Amino acid sequence: PTPIADALLASGCRNAGDVLARPEALQRSLGAFQAPAAAGQAAGGGGGGGDGGRASEMLAACRREVATAWDSAESALHLLQKGQGRALPSLPCQRLASLLGGALRPGGSILEVCGLPGTGKTQLCLQICAAAQIGSSQIAAAAAGGGGGIAEAVYVDAEGSFVPRRYAQMCQA
Repeated sequence: PTPIADALLASGCRNAGDVLARPEALQRSLGAFQAPAAAGQAAGGGGGGGDGGRASEMLAACRREVATAWDSAESALHLLQKGQGRALPSLPCQRLASLLGGALRPGGSILEVCGLPGTGKTQLCLQICAAAQIGSSQIAAAAAGGGGGIAEAVYVDAEGSFVPRRYAQMCQA
């Protein structure tokens, strides 16, 4: 529940590992939001287990989460090597592609786009995302005999002005 999660966050528990490191914070959080009827049942030994049972369940869930968290994760080095093996996105403008060089290659460098309002920064970034997705999809489709592939691109919108319909139009053009 949200009040318990808020209490855990306030006590410094940000993830399952933090809860396992400080199980007393979980007990305090559960105790702080215990309903009076539940307190009477727990104190009377009514077999419901009270907060102890709930805390045990939550700690077991945290142990499961921590135990499986890294089973499927690849190392950062492996992800970097895999990214560096990929082709650069094919941009519609060759002069822009040569200007950017390897800036769009994963692990190559960081690309920062800045400028005055209305100069096309958003348009440029969305075009690059579209080129990365569409180009990768077309390459994967050709390699798989037309089956298509899953391509990913990340666009971080710090202003909240992203319009999905506009992006879909750009990808279809």
